[in-house]
Amino acid sequence: MKYEKFLVVIEKGPKNFCAYSPDLPGVFTTGKTREETERNMLEALQLHVDGMKADGDKIPRPESSALTMMVEVPTKTEAKKRLEKDKVKPNSWPKLSSRALTSR
Repeated sequence: MKYEKFLVVIEKGPKNFCAYSPDLPGVFTTGKTREETERNMLEALQLHVDGMKADGDKIPRPESSALTMMVEVPTKTEAKKRLEKDKVKPNSWPKLSSRALTSR
């Protein structure tokens, strides 16, 4: 028997948890607790893979990965100074946060 590891992203919402796998679009679940969500996601992944194999579909290779990054959380004053240094206008940071500031 062959096994594959698929990345599963679990997000906490206001009242429950949600999980999905970027390498298997459409496979997602929710649960009241993280543990319930993990159990539900394993079942959803297995059902999806079983269905694909039964239909003769190719199982996609898992290619997604995840990491955590350490980010400095400055004081408000430090943050303002840094933004001024980078010539970022007040209240424009949401537009810039989706791309790296490469002008340094």
